[in-house]
Amino acid sequence: MAGSAADVYHVAAYRQLPVASVPLIVSVPSGKLRKSYGGNFCQTHRLARGEVFVASTNANDVVPEYLRSGEFHPRPATPTYSNAMDVGNPNNFPRPLDLCRNRLEYVQKEIWGHRATDDELCGR
Repeated sequence: MAGSAADVYHVAAYRQLPVASVPLIVSVPSGKLRKSYGGNFCQTHRLARGEVFVASTNANDVVPEYLRSGEFHPRPATPTYSNAMDVGNPNNFPRPLDLCRNRLEYVQKEIWGHRATDDELCGR
C-alpha cells in the first residue's frame, strides 16, 4: 500500500457503499497531503472508486493555488484555528504529482482544492 494509515479510511468508506451508489467524493483536511495522497493511491490502484478527492485547506492554500494556477509556491505556514492544516509546504505533494505523471491536467482530474476561512471552519 501507500505506507499511510489514511489508506484504510478510504477503502473502508468505499466498501460500505452499495454497488449502485452515487460516485464517491472524499473531502480531506489537507496539511501535508498524507490523507489525500492515500485516497488518490487507493483510487489509482482500483481499491476505491472515488470520482475526486478534495484537498481542503485553510489560509495555507498552496495546493488549491497550484490547481488553479499550475504554479507551486511553498511558503511559511500561516497560523490558523485549524492548525493541523497549517502547512505551507506539504511534504507529500510530490506523491500525487508522481501518480499523475507531473501533468497538471491529470492532477486536476484527480484532486480538487478548496480553501476555507477560519470563520467557515469554526462554523461562524
